[in-house]
Amino acid sequence: MEAFSFYTEKGVQVCHNPDKGNDMRLTLPFIVTCFYRHIAVFALIPASLILAMLFSGFGSPDQQIDETDTQAVRKANFMFNFCKYTSGWPAGRKDGTFNIGILGSKPLYDELVEKYANKLIGSQPLRVSMMTKPESAPEYHMVYISKENKQHLAKFAKAAEKNKVITVCDFNGAMEAGAMFNFVVVENAIRYELNESAALQVGLMPAEKIKSWAVRLK
Repeated sequence: MEAFSFYTEKGVQVCHNPDKGNDMRLTLPFIVTCFYRHIAVFALIPASLILAMLFSGFGSPDQQIDETDTQAVRKANFMFNFCKYTSGWPAGRKDGTFNIGILGSKPLYDELVEKYANKLIGSQPLRVSMMTKPESAPEYHMVYISKENKQHLAKFAKAAEKNKVITVCDFNGAMEAGAMFNFVVVENAIRYELNESAALQVGLMPAEKIKSWAVRLK
């Protein structure tokens, strides 16, 4: 039996079998199949090549996880539920669209638009917009302030008191500065803290399930 040879094609390692005259693309499914069905073949693959594929995402860039996008997915899901399971809105805030404003995170904006735009919060379709200035906060039911824009939180907190706006952040000290929700990383997963007193102060009431999901309740 002639020795196997290896080469790269479009970023993926390929194993050439000279006996059968065919090529095998060394993707994760192939390696798992070899291990369980053809251990002898699997043993022919150099250990250094296997390690290289493991650390390079198996040679395919689109199979690698973008941590920023992963966080945006989790944050968007939580924010939708914050909207859905918060009560206490005055009659004038229950008409038209339910508005979320994003200050500073395009990936989060994109995720909210793609997954949740036009879904109903009560009877109101959800609308998501990128914000450019804190002064527009009263137009929204919820605002998200990224850590790059944390200097604006005080203005948003003041607007929240007057107009019943849910404030969401993702930086240390946000709860103490008046934010209602603050995203944190716990064991490599996105979770959140809840400042219930800030919510009650403006007349908004997060549901019990929102409280139970929080890793910290203030």
